[in-house]
Amino acid sequence: MLRKFRKLHSTYRYATSSFPDFSSAVRNAADQFFYREFLSTSPIPQASNALLQKLETAPLTLPPRALLGNGTQTVDGLSFLVLLAKALHAHTVFEIGTFTGVTAFTLAMNLPTLTIDTLDLPAGDLPALDFERDDKGYMPLRRRRRVFEDKPEGSRITQHEGDSARFDFSALGKTFDLVYVDGAHSYDYVANDTQAAFNIVSGSVGAIVWDDYSPAWRGVVRYLNERTDIEIHRVPATRLVLWLSSGAKSLLTQP
Repeated sequence: MLRKFRKLHSTYRYATSSFPDFSSAVRNAADQFFYREFLSTSPIPQASNALLQKLETAPLTLPPRALLGNGTQTVDGLSFLVLLAKALHAHTVFEIGTFTGVTAFTLAMNLPTLTIDTLDLPAGDLPALDFERDDKGYMPLRRRRRVFEDKPEGSRITQHEGDSARFDFSALGKTFDLVYVDGAHSYDYVANDTQAAFNIVSGSVGAIVWDDYSPAWRGVVRYLNERTDIEIHRVPATRLVLWLSSGAKSLLTQP
């Protein structure tokens, strides 16, 4: 079933890229159809209503919509990350894949004591591992200015420059309450970044969130679908997948 879906989706992507005048309304409707079909074939279960309701009680502030665009997190995704961090009483976050910095900025805006470490590939560098063809469009030739650099929240955000395949995560220890994986999308990079995430996430009350679980990023989908050894869940209305430590699970499911 999954193979049939992928073949049909590949045909659709070819058709829409080959005919630029294809109606945007039809394209959007088709995208929604394929995404629903994709989710119906996913072996990863959706997060429980009890958990989601636990996260719906805290107020939050979202960045201006002008800061959101192709490659950034969605409004629903940002909301979930903020509410999760609040529910975990998170003090430390590590983000793999800074991009424009809007996710780090949003977390810092909403949690005034939170410190965030964020890692991105230096401008002009080539990744050490294989990467998806579409990843190349997100690799800047010149240094990218992050949205938090001129904001007060930026004082609590530490920007690291480096390839996650070469970065020394071992020096950090298991000190992060939340690790957000949003780097390169190839199978090899998702595997590398997931191992790094488990090496640094807190052993007591910690969580890991992966972005871009969607048909557009096959490496992410294949890797996460294969991780039947860990308990992970899809977050509805987002591209996110969630793992909780036993302590985090207990905290978020208690009455």
